[in-house]
Amino acid sequence: MRGAMAVTVALLGTTAAMASAPGQPLDCTDWVFSDAGLSCSPWVAYPCDAATDPFCSGPGQTAAFDNEGREYRIRVVLSFRIEECSGIDRLEIIRFNGTNASETVAYLDTRCTGPSGQDAFDATIPAQFLFDDKQGKFLVRVRSTCWGSCGYSAGDWVASISGFATTFEVLQTYTPPSSSFGFAVPYMPEGFQDADYFDTYTGTVTRPLDLSQAQPLSCAYPATAPSVGDYLTFADTVPNPSAGAAVYYLTAATYQGQTRAGRESTTGTLRGRDATLLPSCTTE
Repeated sequence: MRGAMAVTVALLGTTAAMASAPGQPLDCTDWVFSDAGLSCSPWVAYPCDAATDPFCSGPGQTAAFDNEGREYRIRVVLSFRIEECSGIDRLEIIRFNGTNASETVAYLDTRCTGPSGQDAFDATIPAQFLFDDKQGKFLVRVRSTCWGSCGYSAGDWVASISGFATTFEVLQTYTPPSSSFGFAVPYMPEGFQDADYFDTYTGTVTRPLDLSQAQPLSCAYPATAPSVGDYLTFADTVPNPSAGAAVYYLTAATYQGQTRAGRESTTGTLRGRDATLLPSCTTE
């Protein structure tokens, strides 16, 4: 089986949408974010029955650390504001800011629809979530419910809160039978603001890798500057390695004349690879 080397760090971010309509279950559009770049999408859609579908029960942590070493917790604040329906509850994702205090990163409020109704979440459900460090997102279980008279029943769903730093760089995947690799252009590739183009190399796996012996596979692509989320592919023309041998694929990013080619670990110390060792990329 062939493997692909990861080289580019990714961050995600979008903007929030308008809230859902009164008299309807709370959904992703009702989350409010204090950090720019955070967004919500349904991971498991409402309504979902936790008694019959194990994914409805949601993830099971009460605290987690993101890829920047910051601690997060989730909590319910009961009746923090009084309105005509007697009180508003809030589900919060909070972050420890390192100075013996916390700050709210995102929250979901119940919604008063009048003296006899409220679009709510069930605060008796344990506040649990999970941080997916590979894709930089929190998965939060919510049980939408209605207090008073309404036209819908309680139902579980899981919110995916995206926009946190990820641990993946360029994630190259092999797609048979087309004999090609591909990857989605990440946000801030290799820490660059953007990428002007990518170069892909291949070589024989050695310890350590000898980048000076790498062979160009696809150069200066795409023809125009890529956008975040573009899916780029390159043909795999490398013969299958012999038994006991392996080949690698390495994609370097170039921006404003500077090239970066991922990271390497030496005696436990992580540092950027020396991209100047790579030969000039030309496939002509």
